[in-house]
Formats: sequence, structure tokens, C-alpha cells
Amino acid sequence: MIGERQVALPSWSPVEFWRRRPETALALAVAAVAAAGLVLRLVELAERPLHHDESIDAWYSWKFLEGTYEGYDPVYHGPLRFYLTAAFFWVFGESHTTARMVAVLAGVGMIVLPWFLRRSLGPAVTLAASAVLAFSPIALYMTRLGREDSLTAFITLAMMVVIVRFLDRPRLLLPALLGFLLAAGFAVKETTFIVVFIFGGFFLALLAEQAAQQLSGENADGKRGGVAGWAWMLPAGLVPMGIAFGFSAYYEVEVFLTLGIYGVLMVMVLLMLASPQVIWDLPVVRAARNVSGWGWILAAAVFLFCFALWFTVFFDRSEGFIDGFTEGITYWLGEQDTNRGSEPWHYYLYT
Repeated sequence: MIGERQVALPSWSPVEFWRRRPETALALAVAAVAAAGLVLRLVELAERPLHHDESIDAWYSWKFLEGTYEGYDPVYHGPLRFYLTAAFFWVFGESHTTARMVAVLAGVGMIVLPWFLRRSLGPAVTLAASAVLAFSPIALYMTRLGREDSLTAFITLAMMVVIVRFLDRPRLLLPALLGFLLAAGFAVKETTFIVVFIFGGFFLALLAEQAAQQLSGENADGKRGGVAGWAWMLPAGLVPMGIAFGFSAYYEVEVFLTLGIYGVLMVMVLLMLASPQVIWDLPVVRAARNVSGWGWILAAAVFLFCFALWFTVFFDRSEGFIDGFTEGITYWLGEQDTNRGSEPWHYYLYT
């Protein structure tokens, strides 16, 4: 406009560089945050004495290195981190630093993971998420602690990234990568059973929401909309609710299992009310169909191979394969009755 003077930004300006090459600029910004996070996790890493749980992890890692590790024991969680820490012991020697390096690298890996969701999150949220994971006091403390927490969090977040990427753009190798991460999650900590429940609940909710949209009048006839289009949901929901809570009352099962049974039955009702063509055209089903049968076979093979490899101590203890599926969930479900922290049943709803 006349009378206004525009100031041209120099070509080397960070703002101009971000405008011209936003993808590269975001990558450099996330890399810088990750580098800062790595430095924060390495500074005086060996100064603090080993936590009780850290000493157990280091001990079992050393036992594996010495060839005296006796295999999976659910009391001390999965064996994968023992193998990884033992590798650091073998290469760099036993020390407080090497005992904590798996946790450190997993923490740095978490900082980078939001980059892979940049198209869904946008550049500002991507960078903010990386910064929170890098500089949060809780994240910083837990990723400097040589326990299983950091590796568990990294694997869980990585699984979430793979699932979101798959639903957005299905690719042949993504199910195989998910199978690898799922096996790794089980081989680190038994909370992976809970993670599978949560992700399964998300999948069922997404499937139910997409099926409900089709059944409420958003299909070809388009005649049932608004409140009337959803009226059928009340009787359809009461039947599985009665079955789930009746089953739970009779067998005295946990409340979360009750909710899981209800969710599965509710989705089954929705799918039974839908036509085969509606089910076939649901976005979630379409995403799964975009990967060939061989892709899903590969995913199952990767999961089973890695699961067997780690739980059998590299095929040295065959009984570990079954133990990985049964012993962990059995032991930790039994610990719920112990109620170590005297917490109420709804404790985790607050956290």
C-alpha cells in the first residue's frame, strides 16, 4: 500500500528459511530438541547411586552376559532390556552409565517420534510435543532411570504412531513393524496387555462409530437423520450391557473386563445390524484390505518369531514361549488382590 514501507527479510533469516523449506526446518528443529534432550540425559548420568530396581536390572543384565541368566521371571518383568543392557556392558563395560543407556536412548527416541505424525499434528504441535518429551521433569527423570519404564513408554508411543500412520496411509510393512513392536512390548513389561486393551478399545470404538454413522442414515437412502436416526441405539445398547454386567455379576470379574466384554458385544451388535457391504466399506476395514494377506501373515510371523526369540532366551529355553503368554498376566493379576498401595479400584481413572 502507498505510504507503507515493507521490510524485506534477508534470505538467511530463520523465518524465511521456515517459509521456504518448512519440512526441512521442522526436521532440524526436532533434531535440535532431541540433541538437547540427549545432553540433558547424559549430564552426570553416573553420579546418582543405583536405585533398588536399577540394581536388579543391572544384575540380571550382567547374569545374561555371564551366561547364568535363567530366563523370564514375571516378578522382574520381560527379558528384552536385560539383553540390550548386556550389549552395552559387553561393548563399553559395566558402569552406572551403561546400566542406564537403554533408558536414555529410549527417551531420546520418544522425542523424535512426534516427527512421524507431523502431517496429522501440524508443525507447531509436533515441535511442542517433542519439547515436552525432552524437557518435562518427569520424562527427564524416568528416562535417566535404568528401569523398564522408558523403554516401555517408547515402544507404546511407537505403536501408537504406527497405528495412526497405518490408518492414514496403509503400507505393506507397517503391520510387520507393529508386530515387532508388540512382541518387544511384551518382552519388556506386562503392561503391554493393558496397552493392547486400550488400543483394542480404540479400534472397537472407531469401528462402532463408523458403523453407527452408516446405520443412522448417512448411507445411500439418507432418510433417517437427527435424533430419530439414532433412536435404534438405545435398545441395541441395552442388550449387550445386560449380558456383560450379568456375566460379570455372576462370575465376579473385574470392572475393566466387564467394560471390555460390553464393548465387544456392542460392536458385534452394530456389525450384525449392518449389511456386509456397509462393513466392507468401513474406513477401518478398507485400510486393512489395502494390505494383502501376505502382509498380515508377515506381521504374525514377525511377532511370533521375535516373541519366541526373546522369551526363550534365544531359543535356549523352550518353555519361555508359553510362559510369556501366561505367567506374566497370571502373576500380575494375582498381585491386584495384594493391593500394595491400598489404592481403590478406580485409582487409574484419575491418572
